[in-house]
Amino acid sequence: SRSWPDLACRCVSRRHAAIQWAAGGFVLIDQHSNNGTWLDNVRLVPGYAYQLPPRATVRFGDLVVQLVLDDARSGS
Repeated sequence: SRSWPDLACRCVSRRHAAIQWAAGGFVLIDQHSNNGTWLDNVRLVPGYAYQLPPRATVRFGDLVVQLVLDDARSGS
């Protein structure tokens, strides 16, 4: 069984970072990764939760991801 995303890059581990629901919004937490996690070009301090804005650029090592959070409750 393959997991998503299927990465050719070894810069992202299986437990690199976590996205969790907390206090009414999503947060991003770097799980003490070797290659770092960035939120909108700011490197995250491992273990701390960072609020995710509705649109964000997240970098896991060398992998760059554009996140768009759709809040179904707001109708957007």
